[in-house]
Amino acid sequence: MTIFRPFFNSTDYSHYAHKGGVNYYETMRLEIDSYDRSYILYNIGLIHTSNGEHTKALEYYFRALERNMFLPPSF
Repeated sequence: MTIFRPFFNSTDYSHYAHKGGVNYYETMRLEIDSYDRSYILYNIGLIHTSNGEHTKALEYYFRALERNMFLPPSF
């Protein structure tokens, strides 16, 4: 199963962050492809960044890089 993975711009969608977080967590539960999961993890990191939870965001960015070391937005 491949889930559509647009880049989530936290500054434009910060008012959707909480609801989006719930949806991304559900998507993580359903997605089995490690490459696709890396983008989901990155998006969850963006949500935490937009909410000011920078330590938690870094955890998700690092988890994304573990699955896809060429993920440019995480650098």
